[in-house]
Amino acid sequence: MNKVIPTIVGLIFLFCAISAQAGLIIELDIEATPSNPLGAGVYDTTFTFTIENLGDANLLNVQIIDDLSNAFFAPATFLVVGGVSTTGGLSANGTFDGAGDMNLLVGTDSLLINTLATVSFTVQFTPNGAGTPFFNEATASADGRVTDIYEVQFHPVAVVSEPLTIWLFSLVLFPLFFKNKYNKLW
Repeated sequence: MNKVIPTIVGLIFLFCAISAQAGLIIELDIEATPSNPLGAGVYDTTFTFTIENLGDANLLNVQIIDDLSNAFFAPATFLVVGGVSTTGGLSANGTFDGAGDMNLLVGTDSLLINTLATVSFTVQFTPNGAGTPFFNEATASADGRVTDIYEVQFHPVAVVSEPLTIWLFSLVLFPLFFKNKYNKLW
């Protein structure tokens, strides 16, 4: 009988935790601008993350984690340029680099009910022969437990800066006749 009571109590706590978290809903979307060629095989693209509180309670300690080393796999290289910008009252993490520090936000901000915010940054990258497309996946969390994962696909775009020249050739065939040793025409 003593073994049954802790199990029932455990189920009650589990039910309370699920019920408490049911009102906390965070949604994450990611957009990538078309890649812009900068020359010498280097491109840049801007990622914009939109997070929204779809639940019925404020979200605390909002964070977005983006591991760019998974998006730009070897032999590709990348560099975050210009820092992270935010809207909606979120604080950008000034040391985000997508590899050593993958937190886009400071992680202490709140997202109110039915509110959305955006986070964006630009990456310069060199594919170096890495197969494309690239995929960037990020995770949004709040309160250390409510999460949403989203992935976006993007390609480096090659732009032809020189005019396209088309050469047209005309080929005229003249029948060639000659006689073989049997005096027949070929």
